[in-house]
This record gives sequence, structure tokens and C-alpha cells, in this order.
Amino acid sequence: MSIPGYDLEDLDRILLERLGDRGLSDVLTAEQLARYEAGESLVDVMDEETASELLGTRKAGG
Repeated sequence: MSIPGYDLEDLDRILLERLGDRGLSDVLTAEQLARYEAGESLVDVMDEETASELLGTRKAGG
């Protein structure tokens, strides 16, 4: 998921911070977690709904 104007490392850091007490395995599937552990960006492997929830940008009704 590419987001123009944002640094992927910053977004990854923000998403990790927003997890709070949850671990990555609580929000990623086994496949997504394996991709992240293999070096892909968290922004690239996390589904849009989860990222939006963590960032507080989820649209109303969605």
C-alpha cells in the first residue's frame, strides 16, 4: 500500500507504536507476518482496514 508523501519507515514505526499491547501476530495473518519478517514493509503487508484502524482513519460506516 503506497502512500504518497510519507516515508515507509515512519509509517511502520507509527503502526508499531499504535499496536499498544497487541503483538503483530494479533493483527497480521501468518502469511503477512512471514512477509514482514522476511523484510517487507509493515505498510505493504498489513491490510488497509487494520492500518486505518490503527491510524484512526477508518471511514464512518466502513
